[in-house]
Amino acid sequence: MPEGNNKKHPIQNIRGVGPKIAESLSNLGIYQVEDAVFHLPYRYEDRTNLTPIGDAPYETPLLIEGEIVKSTVVFRGRRMLITEIYDGTGRLTMRMFHFAFAQHKNLKEGSKIRCFGTIRHGPKGKEMIHPQYQVFSEDDEIEIEDHLTPIYPSTSNLQQGRIRKMIQESILYCQKNSLLKENWETEDEGNFKDL
Repeated sequence: MPEGNNKKHPIQNIRGVGPKIAESLSNLGIYQVEDAVFHLPYRYEDRTNLTPIGDAPYETPLLIEGEIVKSTVVFRGRRMLITEIYDGTGRLTMRMFHFAFAQHKNLKEGSKIRCFGTIRHGPKGKEMIHPQYQVFSEDDEIEIEDHLTPIYPSTSNLQQGRIRKMIQESILYCQKNSLLKENWETEDEGNFKDL
């Protein structure tokens, strides 16, 4: 039986988990820190290699990186944020239908951007719709992940980055508080010596 089971460890003990996040987590059956540790991913994404845009195949999830050459809001039946990316081998359009003004402001020309998503055929060629992305400056050294990225069951209020961080923090919390260690000191311990 794990040590410390007689003491409750609510998920709010994890840094960054307030009442609203805790409520969203409860919809996933996560009430205690230990629940978060056993909230397992349902799939993994491979973000361990950068693919040049010119070589990037269609309909395959992949990671690309380039420079933002243009970012504009257009109205074509509905409002869209269109960002053009160039990496020296080809161009890609990132299209978003749901976005905030802060996102548009962050997508500055000349900045570097790394996107993970599936490339589709668009009006101007290769296109990603609502990819996961990270914007950084030319001088920033952003490491590529060296392991597969877990994707967890979630709710609309919880983004994958936040839930991954919460689970990592929960694992560290459990290690620090010895919550997942087995206690093998039982009355029947002597029964195993002859096996």
